[in-house]
Amino acid sequence: MVKLYGADLKAKNFYFKGRTFEEVEVSLFRSKTEGINYPEEVYKYLIQDFEGKDLDPQTKLMNKASVDENFTGEEIKKMTPYFESFTNTRFSYRLLKEGSIPHRCMPTGAIPVGGPYDFICFDQMKNYPLKVKVWGYFDVSDCKEVLVEEEFPERFRFWVSPILERKGHNLAARIITGKEKE
Repeated sequence: MVKLYGADLKAKNFYFKGRTFEEVEVSLFRSKTEGINYPEEVYKYLIQDFEGKDLDPQTKLMNKASVDENFTGEEIKKMTPYFESFTNTRFSYRLLKEGSIPHRCMPTGAIPVGGPYDFICFDQMKNYPLKVKVWGYFDVSDCKEVLVEEEFPERFRFWVSPILERKGHNLAARIITGKEKE
């Protein structure tokens, strides 16, 4: 059976909308799931009560999308050096176990953003090296804010989604102190 993995980043000194947060967890997910169709037993194994009698077809599709946005072992191997190259971040991943996707689960990519919630579109970044389109979802609502006295423009690298810019949003997630490791 196909083994799938969830992945996260923990980012220190995370800058978002003019504020710096001590540590923010960014849940990574596959932003493009078209064409993914794992064997039925993968979905039955990972989704709680996948064949529940009260599931309408739309809910079943959303449950499947919640599985599809995770990563294969091969993708994790390729992602690891890229995400470990950023300063002040910690990349982690975990094997999804039986029943780890809740019944009636909304895929991460379908969660509305705005206010303290947003996406980082890694695949839109300059020199993005991976084939899989990876985005990150974060929520700063419960994160501790810190004061940073240095000037921000020289200190932070900007990760801005052109998709959000086109929609007229001025949302940016700036992560950490600068440059990717050589």
